[in-house]
Amino acid sequence: MQNVKVLLMIPPGEFYVSANAIFPPLGIAYIGAYLENKGVKVLLKDFFAEKKNVKDVIKYISDEHPDIVGVSIVTDNRFDAFSTVREIKRNFPSILIVAGGPHITLATEDTMKNIPEIDIAVVNEGEITFYEITEAFCENKKFEN
Repeated sequence: MQNVKVLLMIPPGEFYVSANAIFPPLGIAYIGAYLENKGVKVLLKDFFAEKKNVKDVIKYISDEHPDIVGVSIVTDNRFDAFSTVREIKRNFPSILIVAGGPHITLATEDTMKNIPEIDIAVVNEGEITFYEITEAFCENKKFEN
């Protein structure tokens, strides 16, 4: 597991809330802590809070070379998140893209049907599931349904 690198991120974009309503990304922080405790190299990045854009995401991925990218998606940021996911997959087709968060949990089928760049959707709590995905990735297992 030590050879795999996972980027967990909040995508850039515009949330439809006030600029002062930035909250710590607890969901990806919990997942990151769980993965690190299992020996996975984790990068945690909040591109929204840092006021970055999609080009910054692509540069960061190019510099860091993660194997798996986990994207947290809420309904308010879904369109920006989908654009970011599309750009990641266009630039790095071999990266496994895992999406989670409230929007994915509530609209799994619709999202997976319309955003084929997302390889895997994680619904509800993701710590154990994300670790299982990382294990399967390391073992070159196929992902189906």
